[in-house]
Amino acid sequence: MIRQKKKLFILLKIKFKKGFTLLEMLLSLFVISLFLLSANQLIGYQQRLQNSFEFKSEQEWHLALAQIEHRLKNYYCMNVYPRGVDFNPLHPEIDGIWYITLKRGLSGTHLYFDKNGGNEPIMTNVRSVQFKKEGFGKLKMTVTFYSGEVKNAYLLLYDQKS
Repeated sequence: MIRQKKKLFILLKIKFKKGFTLLEMLLSLFVISLFLLSANQLIGYQQRLQNSFEFKSEQEWHLALAQIEHRLKNYYCMNVYPRGVDFNPLHPEIDGIWYITLKRGLSGTHLYFDKNGGNEPIMTNVRSVQFKKEGFGKLKMTVTFYSGEVKNAYLLLYDQKS
């Protein structure tokens, strides 16, 4: 009788060994796969968002350059400073504007035209801007953005009133 109880105890001990069941393994695999799929989706979303920001930044840059070139086609350059450029109109009586200055605001993050005391914003998120006259009729504009990106542009200028 003792022997039978011993055998039964050994069988019960073997039968109820602790371990993972098939259901527990499937459930853990399901949870891990959900985590990996969601992480993959988040990484893809982050990459699409980064591409969108880069596109918008590039779009703003090209739009600002087109706006500057369009604005300056009827102006000639008077003075070039490291942080700004003064322009006078070719025909002040037609435009009604006597001067404009392209510069970065002292307390802001915008590159803008200062015209007769008013401001016309051109670009945002500008940390610093440098202007340098290079050769006859060329102005180099170096813009540093708050993202750390640095962009250069060359603008054609009229150096004198013709």
